[in-house]
Amino acid sequence: MIFRAIFFIFVFAQFHIRGEDVPIYLLTKERTGTSWTLYITQALTQKRLYSQDGLHEIYQRDPLDVDYTLKPICRCHAPKRMPENLTEKEGVLLVTLRDYHEALFRGPTDQTYTNLSEILHELERYIAVIEYFDAFPETRRKIISYENLMLNPVSEITSLFHFLQKQSLVQDETSLDRFLSEYQKHRTYMVGQYNGDWKSYTKGEHVHFHKKKCTIWLALQIQYYIQSKHPIIWNKYFSRYRLNENNLSYFDSK
Repeated sequence: MIFRAIFFIFVFAQFHIRGEDVPIYLLTKERTGTSWTLYITQALTQKRLYSQDGLHEIYQRDPLDVDYTLKPICRCHAPKRMPENLTEKEGVLLVTLRDYHEALFRGPTDQTYTNLSEILHELERYIAVIEYFDAFPETRRKIISYENLMLNPVSEITSLFHFLQKQSLVQDETSLDRFLSEYQKHRTYMVGQYNGDWKSYTKGEHVHFHKKKCTIWLALQIQYYIQSKHPIIWNKYFSRYRLNENNLSYFDSK
């Protein structure tokens, strides 16, 4: 009888420490820090990566170990590819947020944009991601700021860890401490993956690089469009990227 009681206490303790294993969904607009966020999340949780877009498992990241018995991290770039009724089911949602100017105008350095119609489709795709996040249950969602990942990585990664900890997806701070102690090694590895078609022009060193391909006039058009068409999304998420006297110098003044 005593042995049985001890056994049940042990099982309960294990469940309480680990929690129920649930999938993590990373829904992002391309060019907003998807790969780096995936990498960090995998390092913290030991979950494997899976692509909802291509319906295939993503190859193992070299410096990381994973537990293939755990439910995966599912990456997706479009809300329509997410599982139906996910908001009513299990799972947590991560979304990356990056200055929309940087996400929309990332590309060849000699390419410039002058017309809203050139980027409207991609802008609406980005907004659709944020709208999906906004409708998701608050306790099971988190935004990861690209700018914070670049400028204040320890703070942003720790914040992500604590969110995952509340969801019982990580146990103690061992994985966090290990990742942060080897942060530079992991960062160097990921930066090295951006070559050829995946070329990175900033190598994670600058957060105001691609704005120079956007005129101030076009930036004003984009701002007005979001404010008028999507006021809730603007006020809650994108207003932090509004034009002001402190960032005008980053744009093309022509």
